[in-house]
Amino acid sequence: MSNKFYVNLNRSICSDKTKRQLVMILNELVTYLIALIYFICLIVLIIHHEFRQLFLAVLTPVAGFVIARFLRVILRHPRPYQVIRIRPLDREKKTSFAFPSCHVASAFVIGTTLLALSFKAAGILVLILGVVLAVLRVMSGGHFIKDVVSGALLGSLCGIVLHLIY
Repeated sequence: MSNKFYVNLNRSICSDKTKRQLVMILNELVTYLIALIYFICLIVLIIHHEFRQLFLAVLTPVAGFVIARFLRVILRHPRPYQVIRIRPLDREKKTSFAFPSCHVASAFVIGTTLLALSFKAAGILVLILGVVLAVLRVMSGGHFIKDVVSGALLGSLCGIVLHLIY
């Protein structure tokens, strides 16, 4: 995508207080909803004494998150507002790097993990929410499209590979 795309998107959202607040609220809401679904599934595994699955349900997302953070430090790709004249919606410029998106990678690794552990409906819901989160992260000015797509691919790959190993 060209810089013009991000400038126009940012201008459209930032010029309307309601749009800006809606994107920010949905970003937080979707993030917390994914975490809630994940923790409910963990509790179900504990209640049913499925400790091997519980181990995988915790290890896989942690591994995916660590890999995403490691890649960020190594690759050092800036956020859109660090290279384009746009302002982030949260008005708080983060100095961390953006590629890949850790939020999106986490959503997709959790979604694929839940699918692998037979939480089909929860896994599909988390993957759908992960797509919504990816769109919101781009709309907020915190990520380029390549950041969220790479996060989704990385998260999915981590979820699939770690469950093929076990």
